[in-house]
Amino acid sequence: MKLAACCWNLIAGTEQTGELKTQMAADAAFASLQACVEQVEAWVGRAAALGDTPQLTADAERAQLAALRGLGLDASKRQDLDEASRKVAQAFNVPIALVTLVDNIQLTAAEARAQEVQAGLPSNHEGSLDAHVIAAGDMLVSEDVTEDPRFADDPHVLERGIRFYAGVPLRTSSGHVVGCLCVIDTQPREFTDRDRDRLQEMAKQLMIDIQSARVATGVESDSSREVHPAP
Repeated sequence: MKLAACCWNLIAGTEQTGELKTQMAADAAFASLQACVEQVEAWVGRAAALGDTPQLTADAERAQLAALRGLGLDASKRQDLDEASRKVAQAFNVPIALVTLVDNIQLTAAEARAQEVQAGLPSNHEGSLDAHVIAAGDMLVSEDVTEDPRFADDPHVLERGIRFYAGVPLRTSSGHVVGCLCVIDTQPREFTDRDRDRLQEMAKQLMIDIQSARVATGVESDSSREVHPAP
């Protein structure tokens, strides 16, 4: 449920709407009927779009976590993912690249100009752009999130200055999604078919490297044996 504060006699050109929103703990404050109607329509549109948001079952979440544990990613190996995301950020010339894993650990790589955005990024993928990628098991591209009805009213996205997002799932050889690789910008940008293919290839190579390292070190847990049954 949204709370909107409306007052038609505010002084034009002032910050009174912001003050009214804060004082009333409202989701929005308006000084005109038109602005109120437009925001309500946006809220309704986003609610309809979110109705199609993919959701994971409890069994699916447990399978994902088991597959992630089977990769044997200890703290040092997870730190290596930070360097991988840094290279992805450089390759796409974006301020931020993220490797997000299903156990909610998020590793970031950001240029100096994006430190403010990086500091505000949520560590939990629930309710975030990453959650859509992980739940759907498919690529998500939003060239301008402010124009995307799924996220245009999501404060967890907008208040952190995110305007562009492209993410692809990180999938094990057995088909389990254990996280996602994404690139983020503070400005809208075009993401071509070639860019999409490139990001998918980077995600695929990252998983090949992770699984190869697991085999090389002989790391295999009970959960990984369930994910990769012996022939």
